[in-house]
Amino acid sequence: LLAPVLDRSRFVYVCRDPRDMALSWKKAPALRGGVVRAAGIWAEDQMGFARLCAELQSVTGKPIPYLTYERLLQNPVESLSVVCAESGLDFDTKMLEFHDITFPQPGASPVAEWQNLARPLMTGNTGKFREELSSDEVRYVETVCHESMAALGYVPDYPLLTDNECQAMRQRLETLEPWHKPSYDRLPESERLKRRRQHEVFLRIRSRPWKIT
Repeated sequence: LLAPVLDRSRFVYVCRDPRDMALSWKKAPALRGGVVRAAGIWAEDQMGFARLCAELQSVTGKPIPYLTYERLLQNPVESLSVVCAESGLDFDTKMLEFHDITFPQPGASPVAEWQNLARPLMTGNTGKFREELSSDEVRYVETVCHESMAALGYVPDYPLLTDNECQAMRQRLETLEPWHKPSYDRLPESERLKRRRQHEVFLRIRSRPWKIT
């Protein structure tokens, strides 16, 4: 039953440097924890996406292009043109006008992490982890995420930690990471309610077994 739907569908594997992702997570008011939690989620997500991509390619017989956030910011026209060509779609410059086309949408603007949808591509929004994360935080993220980082072309800044060093680093960093962030209490109650409902839906979806074939 899924074959006709998959045949008409187009998929793109999009990823971001886990060190910058961890920094954004650390600063986000409504995301619990900091770089330790972010690193684990990024690594788990990439492994899950890789398995899903392999299964989709096996069923559809079509390769799934991937696009890094960094490449998109560095050369948006070229990178989107390549992805569109690989997906059998025509590139349109209006794709870069998303901030005018897709925002604001009903219910989107109050969400703190979605505010950037109202802006053009933030061309300098990469590599900030080198200035805003500690060397311990960067090294921990690089160690936890090293397999997917290597597969996606991200180069670590530091030697990898040993298993014992990584465990000790995790314990040390976790003591610095608030599970509940004070900034969350400053969010509008309507946004907090929306997030609780979204989380409930996410948990229901995640509990379901999935298999394409």
